[in-house]
Amino acid sequence: MVTECRVGGTAQRRVLPPSSLVELEVRIAVPKRGQIAVEGGILEPVTPGPTALLDVTARSSVWAVQPPPQQVSLPTSDRSLPSTSAFFEFTTGVVGQLVEIEIIVSFQNRPLQAATLTAAVRAKPGFREKLRVVPHPLSSPPEPTADTTPAAVMVDARTTSPFATGALSGPSVTEVARMLGAISLSASQVLGADDAPTSLTDQRALDLLIQMATKGSELMLLVAPLGYGEAGAIDQLVGPTDPVTPLELVYAGPAPHPDAQVCAVHRAAPPPVGEPCTLASVKRVCPYAFWGMYRRINRTVTLDRKTPPPSSAPLLIDDVLYGAANQADFGSTPGDRPSERLATAAQTLLGSRQAAPVTSWRAWRKEVGRRHPPLLVALAHTELENGTTSLLLGRRSYLRRADVSMKVVRPNGTPAPLVVLMACDSASADDPFGNLPGTFTARGAGAVIATLTKLIGRDGAAASREILRAIADATTQQRSVGDAVLAARRELIAHDVLLGLFLVNHGNLDMKVVA
Repeated sequence: MVTECRVGGTAQRRVLPPSSLVELEVRIAVPKRGQIAVEGGILEPVTPGPTALLDVTARSSVWAVQPPPQQVSLPTSDRSLPSTSAFFEFTTGVVGQLVEIEIIVSFQNRPLQAATLTAAVRAKPGFREKLRVVPHPLSSPPEPTADTTPAAVMVDARTTSPFATGALSGPSVTEVARMLGAISLSASQVLGADDAPTSLTDQRALDLLIQMATKGSELMLLVAPLGYGEAGAIDQLVGPTDPVTPLELVYAGPAPHPDAQVCAVHRAAPPPVGEPCTLASVKRVCPYAFWGMYRRINRTVTLDRKTPPPSSAPLLIDDVLYGAANQADFGSTPGDRPSERLATAAQTLLGSRQAAPVTSWRAWRKEVGRRHPPLLVALAHTELENGTTSLLLGRRSYLRRADVSMKVVRPNGTPAPLVVLMACDSASADDPFGNLPGTFTARGAGAVIATLTKLIGRDGAAASREILRAIADATTQQRSVGDAVLAARRELIAHDVLLGLFLVNHGNLDMKVVA
């Protein structure tokens, strides 16, 4: 990304003069000497056609009314050719003003690059003073590709961005925390119990489904100002510390009555991907009316600046690293333990070289460094104590969220893996400095799957096995991680595992998986 600020046709490289009309130009190109550019542009060959149409969005307090996005055309057959340019005009204020402009470049409503342009307004530049562009690396590849799944809408939902759409018209952080608390409490009381139901016809499961549909219909009203619509994929640009807005649990049907019955379509003939169940009514609650059952919810995460962005190359699934907490096997018998069944599935479906789960984070780090596994699965236990979130493996091996590093995820230079955090509230348990899926993504994971509820080992293992099975199926068809996650959700519900509703994901869901 190259930016240029001009006053009267003259490029400004150090400061901006006061009370002046400035023309901001943004384009994707190889920077020339002296030009202000973001490191990391088009990294790999792209094949969406002879050109790719990109949207450039600029947001700043210099505009009373934010300008509409501008479209640029990027040649893809010759990477040395620059894109066309987007132009934005603004007028500087008085001496001493600091101009900050957030810039996002997107392709088919999927963010590719983000940065902040900063310039001081001065009559004369100070010592070593100059315009700066600070990049915000993203969990998506920084180039458009033919495999990019178009989104119906893209929303900047970062709480650190004063110009984020979510901050202007969407749910506040307080509202999100309240929603997550209510959802987690209701679900955990049922799915976290030792005798969690095994069928949607169980009255406890049906009551939970009705509660979630009622909350989901209220959530629909809450997020309506964001313009998500009711069809197509959604992309949210989030930071690693931002709480999860549970869009997967938005309900497309009316709030059901307390005595509603479960829709039989979930076993007979579920609607195709992309379409909700049209049979949902006040008397009939249907799991296929939740957004997460028919829409792809993408969360593109701003990364740690030391973390390299993921590649657009396919993810080769040739090994699985799997860790388990002793608590996952609570109440089970040898030979039928959830950890054993998941280990068998990992070996059978995806050829894991690990015969048994690791039971300490020290062993986990060692295996990550030695094997570079492309798929990491933790059937773990989550603890939130004194404001710190931790994951437990084995009997007493804890990993604090603050200690998650690339050593836990991937060595530098190796492909970004898919991480499955199958642990209680792994997507909703957070501290003031972040949550687990956001942190794992910011530290190098390609994509992270986590949960919004407490769970028992039996259901956690079943959900993990279904994800592995969906990944194995995707490798034979070179489908994406996002396709696999959606398929796993639907298959879990088809087998009456209500945990399928409560899976959420962060990162690059467009990663193709191959065997």
